[in-house]
Amino acid sequence: MRKRRILSLLMTAAIFVGSVGLFVGCGGNDSEGFIYPDYATTPEEGDSWNYVGKDDSAAITWYVYDDPSAVIDWNNLGVTKIVKEKTGVNIRFIAGGDDPEQFLSALISNDNTPDVVSVKRISSVAKLMIAENMVYPINELAKRWAPSLNRRLRNNQKDIYDFYTSAGDNLFWLPYGSWSESEADKISAPTDYYMVVRKDMYEWYVKNHPEIQEKDIATKSGFKTMLKELYETFNYTKGSAQTIDGITQVKNLRGLTVAGADGIQTMAEYFAAPYETEDGKYVDRRTTDRYYEAIEYLNDLYNDGLIPEQSFTDTKTETATIMSNRQSIAFIGGVTNGSFKNYRIFSGYNVNIDYTPLIITNGAGEEPILRSKETYGNWFNMITTSCSRPDLVIKLFDFLWSDEGQRLISFGEEGKVWNYDTEGDNPLRLKYNDEWVSYRKEWGEEWTKYGIRFFWLMERTSFYEATNPTNTWGKNETRKRDYNGKLDRLAYPYKDFIELGSVALDKDSLMLSNQVESVWNNNVASLITCGKNDVKNRYDGVIAMMNTAGLDKLDARYEELFQKLKTKKGVTRLWPTYLESFTRVFKDSDGNLLMTDGVHGDVFVNPIIPID
Repeated sequence: MRKRRILSLLMTAAIFVGSVGLFVGCGGNDSEGFIYPDYATTPEEGDSWNYVGKDDSAAITWYVYDDPSAVIDWNNLGVTKIVKEKTGVNIRFIAGGDDPEQFLSALISNDNTPDVVSVKRISSVAKLMIAENMVYPINELAKRWAPSLNRRLRNNQKDIYDFYTSAGDNLFWLPYGSWSESEADKISAPTDYYMVVRKDMYEWYVKNHPEIQEKDIATKSGFKTMLKELYETFNYTKGSAQTIDGITQVKNLRGLTVAGADGIQTMAEYFAAPYETEDGKYVDRRTTDRYYEAIEYLNDLYNDGLIPEQSFTDTKTETATIMSNRQSIAFIGGVTNGSFKNYRIFSGYNVNIDYTPLIITNGAGEEPILRSKETYGNWFNMITTSCSRPDLVIKLFDFLWSDEGQRLISFGEEGKVWNYDTEGDNPLRLKYNDEWVSYRKEWGEEWTKYGIRFFWLMERTSFYEATNPTNTWGKNETRKRDYNGKLDRLAYPYKDFIELGSVALDKDSLMLSNQVESVWNNNVASLITCGKNDVKNRYDGVIAMMNTAGLDKLDARYEELFQKLKTKKGVTRLWPTYLESFTRVFKDSDGNLLMTDGVHGDVFVNPIIPID
């Protein structure tokens, strides 16, 4: 019956696909309606996998949404052999291919529902599986057969557990790619979204204007003045390029490349657009004065010819070409995370022409509030009710989620590959053995043999970053850390609340969300490219259309979830500047720089020598 219902519901599932997530979230179902096998419960004491008997075993199928890199040979990798020995679980992985939604629905309709399913946030089939009680609640399985997993979730990763149970009591997945606030305290959680400027051009401008202080460049007018002069100096359209003080002009040079909606959002973060009001209510940040100020500023730059229209039509590949060829003075949007795959900001590590971070503030000079890299995950790992041995699979999940499991699947065996780094100030940090460093340099067969980082579906990214040995870092890792050195101080562990709403909305609210986002996505570029005198009226019109599409009703639902989350966390405010602990780190209230190293450039703390 359920498989037939899944198929019928799939006919309408497309309307739920977009930037939103699993509509039932982790609270759409309670523990009722599930039938659990009658295996003996596991004692509370110790780690659950220590209770796996020598004769306990399970062969399971694990479905992976659309990434073939997750399909590994479970029996022939060093670390996975150890996991199998500890948990008794042998895994056969299958991937969804070009149409992962259709592939998964076909498995279900043919009575081949996998034991474990790993899906991306947007999976409509997974939403329906949860709605139809085809996925076990993780917390209920753990209560019976892995009490140590519940302890981990409600202690070491309590913020993740609270986030995903804000709308109810059940947790239906363990995420991949999560950043826990408790683990991020051990490291500097980087931001992936900010502005960069060509370092050679910036330094040329500062050198040629000794009367201009760095703090003045970090204002709207200061940045625009600099951008305009650099554009007029180093751009040419006809004839031959000239070389000015060692910097060669660029034909059809861009001023500021804005990475579409990501770039607009990033400017709004520089301008400190909040998602919470001063009295603690949820607000869609796009409707705030600070967000409008960011749009108005970008509109001004565009109308003065400093933002190319192609910013809103270029593919990521086209943007990558522009940035790797250094054809843009500045860039705003996703930098660190997308640099290697999409924008290649860091290519040419040893080339003098490079990009360096830049800070800008709103008209009131308020502190920028950038997102840190912290997230609660982009993939979800779920145990289906078709699993014949959920008692063992939940122990597998427990081990993989534990610190011991994370160290094993990420870095290999203690003593054989790594030891604890006793020289640094981070108690979690590891250090690879000298023999392994030589293997890492060569990318030899030993890498495959040990299976390090081959199994990534259960990675707790904040733990990985906090433990990642630095003695095998290459140029990319080193450069990335150095870039983050300055901007991390302006990055805060807040989550865009829509991320929570997207996994906790009911079906009706999800439909409203799709309608609202459609209005925004179809009109946001026009807010930047319209005339200066039209931007306010056009902006008001777009917000009005969003309200007509259901924004008011949607915000009421978000407000309900927002207050539940704060209650779970035991706080009355979430926005960083509303917290008593908030302190300014960039400029003081009089506009004087607090960062002694200025508003741009890399910060080298405990320099790391790259191995390549």
